[in-house]
Order: sequence, then C-alpha cells, then structure tokens
Amino acid sequence: MTRRTFVVIAVCAALVVGCGVDDGPEDYTAAVHDGLLEGCAEDDTDPDVVEVCECTYDTLSEELTFAAFERMESRLAQGEERLPDRLADAIRGCIRSVSGERASHG
Repeated sequence: MTRRTFVVIAVCAALVVGCGVDDGPEDYTAAVHDGLLEGCAEDDTDPDVVEVCECTYDTLSEELTFAAFERMESRLAQGEERLPDRLADAIRGCIRSVSGERASHG
C-alpha cells in the first residue's frame, strides 16, 4: 500500500464523527462500525483500503474503551491535525498486515 492510502485512511478516520457517534451510543455498535467503515473507505472500492479500514476498526474496538474512542474522535473533529498515536499505530499495523497478506498470496 502506498503512502497515499495511509493518508486517505487517516483523513477518513477523522470523518467518523459524521456517523452519529456523538448522538448516543455508549459502546461499540453496528452503527458505529458502519459509520467508521463508511467514512474511512468512502467511495474507494480498493479491497486493500476496505480491509485496512475494517482492521483499523477491529484494532481500535479491541484496544480502546468506547469512551477513549469518543475522545479521540472529538479531538479529530475539533481539527487536531496530528493523528493520535493509537490511531496511527492501528492504521500502520493494519497496512502492514494487509500488505503482508497480499504479498504472500500474490
């Protein structure tokens, strides 16, 4: 995956707030999942991007409490330009994982 893919995913992750997380869920729900995936992949149908977005959600939901996830989203929504380390680490790890899977199968 290219640096462009990383940037696209990182920027799209900041759009998660648009999925309605601030309006109510108190835990990871199907709506939170779908909102993150929709914001992350947007119109990109590249299977690698979609898989990295799914992996990023899975990683964050396993490693962060929902309250920590919401705080991260809030900072991004308020215009924080630097990605939180946990988010950047999750994205990088998922890019490596997906790239490694593609390399071993192709």
